[in-house]
Amino acid sequence: MITMKNISCFFALFISISLHASVEMTRVNPELFIHQPQTDLAAITKNDDALKEKWVRSLFDRDILNHEGTKAFSVTADFNAYYADFKERFRLIDLNNDGTPELVFDGFVSKDDEKEHVEIFCSVKGELTRIYDEIGHILAYKIHPNTQEILLYHHQYPCCLNASHNLNRLRLVEGKLQAVKRYFLGREAGDMKGTFFPKKTRFTSKLKETKKEVQLRWSGSVITKNAWTRRVQSNVIAPYKKGSLYKVLAEEKQWLFVRMQTPPEIGENKVVNPNNLQETAVYGWLEKRKL
Repeated sequence: MITMKNISCFFALFISISLHASVEMTRVNPELFIHQPQTDLAAITKNDDALKEKWVRSLFDRDILNHEGTKAFSVTADFNAYYADFKERFRLIDLNNDGTPELVFDGFVSKDDEKEHVEIFCSVKGELTRIYDEIGHILAYKIHPNTQEILLYHHQYPCCLNASHNLNRLRLVEGKLQAVKRYFLGREAGDMKGTFFPKKTRFTSKLKETKKEVQLRWSGSVITKNAWTRRVQSNVIAPYKKGSLYKVLAEEKQWLFVRMQTPPEIGENKVVNPNNLQETAVYGWLEKRKL
């Protein structure tokens, strides 16, 4: 028997799940993490409507796309209706400057999706092949000064109760994407204490070395109580061994905002999994007097 109490419990659960499933900090300032980033994707987009429609139609007909309005959603899907809704999410960008553009999808795959997707298709002997498919959005790009290659910066943001952000620099080499991986923490929900990022950053090529073991924190202060509600007491991301390499991007009071180039120490950690960061640079704060 359905009672008002059962209905109230159901809606409470529904609201709780909805809140926990929300995405977090989907947009950040690219200038804090990337030296002289470019953000106008229209400037690197090849305007060839006929080619774009031809390539998207080929993916649609081959049932490659997993988007609302495609055959993945309905066997009676109509290409023209799909393309009218999705064509602006596709771009032709010549990533490796070889004269043949790649097809890049950047956006939501359905109206119910909370996270965007980045998909990249490469032409191999005249047929498109998907070489990249990840959650997130294209935050920025840079053009290599020597080769004129286009390097995309893909931002993977968290959802639910997570705070992990991945920032991958993508470069197309011989038909495959190479990723330079970077990582930072941040949430908008207010359950993590401290200011995550400085007001501005300054980029240099100089590497520094820690003289002792240090603790990298997600904010520029020492927090020892309830730093992340229901998760951890301290705002430490991870410890780093003596001799770890880092770049200073900003200085505020007695704290340095840095990018750690050496991986963190392996050990028990409730904030990050150090095993997943062995090939990833991590942004965070170091206390100057502890260096």
